[in-house]
Amino acid sequence: MIFVVAGRRPDSLDAPAPRFPETMCPRVQSRLYALYQHMKPKEHVSSAAAGTDLLALEAAKSTGARPLVILPYDIQQFVEIAIRDKGEHWVRRFNLLLPWIKTEGELQNLKLSPWDTGAFAATNLALLKRAKSLSPEPEVLAVLVWDGRSSGGYDHSLNFKNGAEENSFRVREISTLP
Repeated sequence: MIFVVAGRRPDSLDAPAPRFPETMCPRVQSRLYALYQHMKPKEHVSSAAAGTDLLALEAAKSTGARPLVILPYDIQQFVEIAIRDKGEHWVRRFNLLLPWIKTEGELQNLKLSPWDTGAFAATNLALLKRAKSLSPEPEVLAVLVWDGRSSGGYDHSLNFKNGAEENSFRVREISTLP
């Protein structure tokens, strides 16, 4: 079994509508741990942004799943753009996971520009492609952690879900709302 994971980052304090309140992180983490304990994936494919990605990586580590992490650009830029803005506690979590990712798994840099507005969309496509390349049969579970609705415009979570379905992956959704 292979898990490919994507979803929301925690809301900013000034978020106009709740999508993933920081207060929901323990509940989401508990649900991820339960899913990983139950299904025991051999490999975990994700990025490593604050929120969904880091919570899922912690669950993967707890079950011994091999981490395959794809970043749109180098680590320092990624931390500044996709982690630090949500708080130093997320940076600490990332820093604790990084040695495990590097020694037990793979860390891929897509070498995109931090100014590329399509970098996260390209990363989601790369996640799905990597998961598909690992399994010749549909033993991939796409885990989507989100609020269940589009944020309007281009929604990375919704597009991840659509891409997973196009690849005939089963999709498991975990809610970020109470």
